[in-house]
Amino acid sequence: MKKWKKVLCSVMAGIIVAALPVQAAVVDQEIKAAIETNDIPPWPKASDLMAESGILMEFSTGTVIYSKGGDQRISPSGLTKLMTILLAVENSAFTDQVTFTDICLAKADPEKNLGLVAGETLTMEQCLKAMTLENSYEIAAQVAENLGPSEAQFVAKMNERAKAIGCKNTNFTNAGGNFDPNQYTTARDMTKIFREGLKNKMFRKIIRTSKLTVGPTNLNGMERSVSTYHPIRSKYSSIFDPDCMGGTFSVSQEAGSSLATAVKKNGVIYISVVLNDVDINQAGVDTQYLMKYGYENFQKIPVNGGSVVIPNGMSVADLQISEQKSGDKVRQFYAVDNYRVGRGVKQEAVPAPEVRSDEQITEEQTDRMRQTPVEEAKENGLSDTARILLGVMAVMVIILIILCILLAIKDHKERRYYED
Repeated sequence: MKKWKKVLCSVMAGIIVAALPVQAAVVDQEIKAAIETNDIPPWPKASDLMAESGILMEFSTGTVIYSKGGDQRISPSGLTKLMTILLAVENSAFTDQVTFTDICLAKADPEKNLGLVAGETLTMEQCLKAMTLENSYEIAAQVAENLGPSEAQFVAKMNERAKAIGCKNTNFTNAGGNFDPNQYTTARDMTKIFREGLKNKMFRKIIRTSKLTVGPTNLNGMERSVSTYHPIRSKYSSIFDPDCMGGTFSVSQEAGSSLATAVKKNGVIYISVVLNDVDINQAGVDTQYLMKYGYENFQKIPVNGGSVVIPNGMSVADLQISEQKSGDKVRQFYAVDNYRVGRGVKQEAVPAPEVRSDEQITEEQTDRMRQTPVEEAKENGLSDTARILLGVMAVMVIILIILCILLAIKDHKERRYYED
């Protein structure tokens, strides 16, 4: 009996230990990451988020306006699909056909999926829109299989593209965001990926999707519809923002709720990413706060060849400027207390015209008057008009000579005729 109890205790201990990593990934309100941007002296002090980490960035300059735990590694979960969508729009057409296999369908979220079956075909556009609206792990995996040509090869391209964008703390192991302890990112890196996507017109079209209806397919005669759960994008949400350009979300037991959002206010595009929040509604509230903090406390000002984003009340004259030679251009980087806020291109100085005294001008005019026309021609050369006139005259002389010759020949023939 005692032996049976020891075996049971060992099994229970094993189960608890196995569960620890999953529970540790869930947001812990007792562990608070610092708000790094509050340490910039002139920066308006910002409030904390419920999310484990969050970033607010201005699109055109890439200036990070708010950062809480921005470089803290966290599971990207379903936000992984932002990179999958980016690679898909860069390497395929919306009309491409995607046929599903059992291997990819096995990765579907059992509670939220389109009910696809093996052999069923959707267009690439339908796939990418569905990924924006749901977790859609199975659809992301199938897109990767189509473009990879295997998911593993596609994931290698995801990591390569992430490094090219400037991500330093990101590693993908699958295309859809299925939980894997070796798959991680940061709020800063995910914001960089989202920003890169927004530069692409087709990416923007996908992430602004709020509803998708999949009509009859080759294996299903029914219509299936899915709407967004994004609290800033959904018209049924109490915090819906009509200025929202789009975004996507993720909800999972292992990584909490995460939200990626783009909003355009007063001509300025703000991008926010919050990771590992309490729930999707709180992620929306945190996002709403970030957006309001950005457009109420900061201004975007144009500079030579670019722009800067700085707190209200500051001017370009208050900024530090450093320069870097790049080819035939000189790039200028603007900073607030060594924190970069934008850049521009230095304008090359135009040489001022030479200013000559009246005495110098008089001497030159006198010398010019002393020159003969031949000397002046030798000095300055012939003008284009003179060359043309000389050419025309030369042609006319040649024609005249030819006419004289022809007349002489004719006159000679006539004389011989009459002499004969």
